[in-house]
Amino acid sequence: MLDGSSWGLLDADNGARTIGGVNRKYYVLAHYTRHVRPGLTILATDGANSVAAYDAAARRLVLVAVNYAASARWVTHDLSRFRSAAGPVTRWATDTASAAADDGADRYTKYSGDVSIAAGGLLAVLFGPATVMTLEIENVDL
Repeated sequence: MLDGSSWGLLDADNGARTIGGVNRKYYVLAHYTRHVRPGLTILATDGANSVAAYDAAARRLVLVAVNYAASARWVTHDLSRFRSAAGPVTRWATDTASAAADDGADRYTKYSGDVSIAAGGLLAVLFGPATVMTLEIENVDL
């Protein structure tokens, strides 16, 4: 967890017993550990770059997806197989390419109300380059 040269979740000098800043992988891990929680049902997805989990009690669908590309691209999730998927949609984004902690890049940044489910159950989201994103969709029924 603590190590230098960006190996750990937190930058540290173990010999000097000092802890520095948070590394990008800390924020990437947060997408999975804060949203894909015990008790959720993991669902099959069409893409190798995403994980889907369903919370039946909360009627919430969680999607964690990655854009490995060096350029932005649209990622579309087809929610038409669900009985209903009404939203709203809340998302969190982390830019993994940006190195400096104070460069203004997304670091597990929360966004609300900027994406919505289109007719036919399609949810299209623009992913920045080298970005991990979590989408939580409310009011979803299997």
